[in-house]
Amino acid sequence: MKSRKRIEVLRALCEEPDPDDGIDPRDLDTSRGSKRNKKDRKAMQLCRQVLHALSLALASECHDDLLLDVDVMAVEPAPDATHLRVIVNASRLAGQAGLDKILQRLERRQGRLRHEVAAAITRKKTPTLSFEVVMRQEEPS
Repeated sequence: MKSRKRIEVLRALCEEPDPDDGIDPRDLDTSRGSKRNKKDRKAMQLCRQVLHALSLALASECHDDLLLDVDVMAVEPAPDATHLRVIVNASRLAGQAGLDKILQRLERRQGRLRHEVAAAITRKKTPTLSFEVVMRQEEPS
């Protein structure tokens, strides 16, 4: 079969041509078993473990009254799992000065918090942590 005839037969089989036509579905990011989805799943699993470890570390082992009032809201890969962004909520403290103090104290205790994370996860290298302090008022239930 000539190539022109083959193209006509293939066009007759599809309703509309698509840019993804002819690409192996295993190479697409949206396919179920892709490596990218597996990496994302593992990164999110690591983030949940780090969130749990940091919540426990800040609630129990931290002897700083200012840090006892913060809650870990989220942990996100930034840009990947080797560096994690930790978002903490400082709803009980008001003002930008309070947020800056909390950020300074978290950065000062970063080594100890990273040690707690290393003890809680099973990885060769512990991810680097960076902190972001936000002030969100809790909504009444």
